[in-house]
Amino acid sequence: MANIQLLSNAASPLKSLLTATNVWSPFGYSVKSSAPNLSRSRVEVRGSATSNLDKNRTEVFRVPRFGLWSGLTVKIGINTKCIANGATTTKAFTNWLGLFLMKNVVLSTHNKVICSIPAEALLFESTYARDANTRHTLGYLSGENASDALYNVGHGKTAANLSKLTYFHIPIPFSCFESTSCYWDTSFVESLQISIQLAEKTSAVMSNSELNTDWTYDSIDCHFDFLAVDDATRKSIQTSNYNIDRGILTMLASNYFQEQSYTTAAVTQTAGLAVGALDLTVQIRCNGLCSHTFWRIVDVSTDSVYNKGSSLGESVVSYSDTDGSVDSSTAGWSRAVLSASGTTLVDIKVEDTLIGFGGGMSRGLSSTSSSAAGRYNTESSKTDGFNVITWGLDSRATSYDSGSCSFKECVAPALVVTMPAHTNKSERTGVAYRLEVFHKVLVLN
Repeated sequence: MANIQLLSNAASPLKSLLTATNVWSPFGYSVKSSAPNLSRSRVEVRGSATSNLDKNRTEVFRVPRFGLWSGLTVKIGINTKCIANGATTTKAFTNWLGLFLMKNVVLSTHNKVICSIPAEALLFESTYARDANTRHTLGYLSGENASDALYNVGHGKTAANLSKLTYFHIPIPFSCFESTSCYWDTSFVESLQISIQLAEKTSAVMSNSELNTDWTYDSIDCHFDFLAVDDATRKSIQTSNYNIDRGILTMLASNYFQEQSYTTAAVTQTAGLAVGALDLTVQIRCNGLCSHTFWRIVDVSTDSVYNKGSSLGESVVSYSDTDGSVDSSTAGWSRAVLSASGTTLVDIKVEDTLIGFGGGMSRGLSSTSSSAAGRYNTESSKTDGFNVITWGLDSRATSYDSGSCSFKECVAPALVVTMPAHTNKSERTGVAYRLEVFHKVLVLN
């Protein structure tokens, strides 16, 4: 079937004039680069029927062959129901709900994994080194605040089996989408597929969810974005990237690695008594070439609302209403030290979080729900991102190595995060914290 947009451009005298020049100079202006002849298209591939969408299910999508593959967006719909199980029950969705409705997203070919992105890495990519507008857009699409997805009916009341349908759109940041030079021509690459593993259980994304009917999957679909170009441009791409004489196309891309998390033993904390300082240590086992290392501490206590999209920042201090003295303080972290081969590579204090470590225009905190969080003022500690160490010159390098760190060549690399002493106002039982560490690594595909 003829592409109307390409044909119309080819018939335009102005378009022909703009694309007539094929000589490029770094010191001269060329209008050719400003006037590519292309058209965009979007192909929707539907997932399984609603009746077959179970939690912890893996959905597989074949990548269509429609030209240059330029983007992928996963669309997930959920139905939230009102549960009449007592007025004392409170429910809340995790921050960035859309991301955590998936456990991971895998791009593969012939059972060979090209890239596997866990939900936590999607959160990192959606928040780190993003300008405010981009972050706001990604947060809105992915459910940064998913409270409006709850069914707004008072507890203890019956909603006549009605449900509320909410859609989330999650852009997937595979390396092949980072720049136009990385787009894959699906006519020449091997057959590709996308595997999406859905969330394991209801409690993974919703608090106090004893009943499995709190929410259900309605649909999961994939939107594939493609570019179509004129024959001359396509032949040029084929000659450059898919020439048999030059061998197999090899591209520098990114993947992700998660270290074995460290979880403290569950304890009971008595009201008014100080809890001693604690060091959380994770041994670095990653053998890849790391461009970023990002970590966070998550409260996994049995008496707290576990929020997969929220982590601890600095310790929050509250003051007495009578004499202004310190009344209590919450758990937080004060210092993070990454060492290897008997040398301290990174040493960051919590008050220096925003300036971070390394990377052009980077900061140590990937994102924050509050404008105050990340600034050391002991008023707001919860963040929705990660603490980030950038090993390269650029905070978001696109398809090149701007600097990296190979822990494989180091002796006994480890990250130690210190939680200072704090005092709870009320007794807490089953208190436990987990240190999660991830790496973004460079790979050749």
